Amino acid sequence: GEWLAKGLHVPIFSVFFSPHLRGYIYIEAFREADIRRFILGIRGISPWSISVVPLAQMPLVFQASVTNADEKKVITAGDWVRCKRKPYHGDLAQVEEIRDEEITIKIKPRLQFQMEEGGKLADRESREARKRAAPRWFIKSDVVAAGMMVNVIERHTSKGRQWFFLVGDDIYREGFIYKTVKSGMLITGEQVRPQERELQDWKLSPPVGDETVPKEERKVLRDERERNLMPPPSVLPRRMAPMELVE
Repeated sequence: GEWLAKGLHVPIFSVFFSPHLRGYIYIEAFREADIRRFILGIRGISPWSISVVPLAQMPLVFQASVTNADEKKVITAGDWVRCKRKPYHGDLAQVEEIRDEEITIKIKPRLQFQMEEGGKLADRESREARKRAAPRWFIKSDVVAAGMMVNVIERHTSKGRQWFFLVGDDIYREGFIYKTVKSGMLITGEQVRPQERELQDWKLSPPVGDETVPKEERKVLRDERERNLMPPPSVLPRRMAPMELVE
């Protein structure tokens, strides 16, 4: 747009990007110098990291992109996935909700309690271990005892209105932490392969109660249940006027 506004000729014929070729952009032009000049100043693209791709290789690039798109598994609620980003890299998660490219998952939290932060650590291995806290179920009393502020927030989900515990910017419910991520941030399909120990650990998640689900939700559910059990209002019979027979 900037080049056209200045009345300059745009030397670029086409631009191609594929998610499975992350970090690469294919730009078509007559000369390498034209591409360097055109992308100069565009954030995230370095004019000094260009390599010329032989024209004969481009059909293979397109074919690989099409093949990858065909093999891409459609994610549905309830699917097992794994996270790609720290601190949950490689951890097992389950899909709760899908909205376009955003996927809400639940996962066993890696809560870093304030008392565990401590002072400075000398070696790199210890510092890395501190950054990645051990997985532990969310129990409200444990988090409060660790000196962390716990609030309550209501969210509208695919299952209706639900209440979550809020710690910082993270939300928790039924022992799990809930995260909304892009689909590209998840490992899906055959690569997930939940281990037996992981599945057993999930079965031992804490039961629903005041420690894992905000009482506000259970109060609303109880009120709705009581309303449904209430008998309908009685209707008094109306007295009809006597009818006269006409011969």
